[in-house]
Amino acid sequence: MKSIFIHILKGAVMGAANVIPGVSGGTMALVMGIYERLINSINQLNFNALKKILSGDTKSFVKDTDLYFLISITVGIFVSIFSLSILLEYLLETHEILVLSYFFGLIFSSVYFVGKTIQKFTGLTVFLFLFGFLIAGGMVFISPSSSNSSILYLIISGAIAMCSMILPGLSGSFVLLLLGNYELIISAINDLNLSVLIPFGIGAFMGIILFAKLLKFIFTSFRDNTISLLTGFIFGSLIVLWPWKLESQSNNDFCYFIPNINQETLIAFMLITLGILSVIFIEKNSKN
Repeated sequence: MKSIFIHILKGAVMGAANVIPGVSGGTMALVMGIYERLINSINQLNFNALKKILSGDTKSFVKDTDLYFLISITVGIFVSIFSLSILLEYLLETHEILVLSYFFGLIFSSVYFVGKTIQKFTGLTVFLFLFGFLIAGGMVFISPSSSNSSILYLIISGAIAMCSMILPGLSGSFVLLLLGNYELIISAINDLNLSVLIPFGIGAFMGIILFAKLLKFIFTSFRDNTISLLTGFIFGSLIVLWPWKLESQSNNDFCYFIPNINQETLIAFMLITLGILSVIFIEKNSKN
C-alpha cells in the first residue's frame, strides 16, 4: 500500500511537470528512478496482454504489465493534471518567472544526475549529447502554429505531445505550444470539454503505446547512447525554460534577457536553488 501511494505521488509530479511548457514529465520520471520501469510496463500493453484478459488469465496479465505500478502512476498523473492545471495556469499568469525559476533549478540539476548514469563515455555519446542539446534548444526558434480544433489535428497533437511528454528533456506542453493547441487543451481540461479531450486522448494513447515499443528497443540495445541523447535533450530544454524572456506580440517569438537585480530576481534565484536541492533530495531518497 505504501509503494502504491509513493507511485501516485511520483505520477503527480510527472503530471504537474507536463502542464508547464518547458518541463518534461519524462525528466521527472528519470530523476525519480521509474522511467525504464514505466516504459517496460507500457510496452507490455499489447495483443498478448489482450489475449490473457480474454482467456481469464488475469494474474499473469497483472504481473506482465506491472499493472498496479502503471495504474498508480496514471492515477497520479491525471489527478495532478486536472487538479493543478487551474492553479498552475493562474500561477503562470501571475508569477511566471518564479514558477519557471523553480523548475529551471529542477531541470538544471537533473542534467548531472541523469548524465552520471552513463556507464561508458565515447565519442558517440558526446556527439549524441550535443545533438540532443541542439534539438531541444533549437525548438525555441520554431514559430508556433495557430490553434486548430479539427478532430484529425487533435488526434495528431495528442500523439506528438504524448511522445514528447515521455521523452526526458522534451516538454509535451511546449510542443503543444508549437502546434498551437496548448491553450485549447488547458481550457478543455478546465472546462471538461469532451469534444476536444476525447480525440486528443485517443491520439495520446496511440502515441504512447507505439512510442513505448521504440523506446524499449532503444534502451535495451543502446542504453548509454540513449541516456546521453536524453541528457542533451534535458540540457537543451533549459533554453526553453529560462525564466526571463519576453514574448513578441507580432510573431510569438521570445526575446531572452539577463535580469536586473531586484527583490523578484533574488526570490527567483532562491527558487532555482530550491529546485536544485529538491532533485538532490529526490536522488538521495529515491531508493526509499
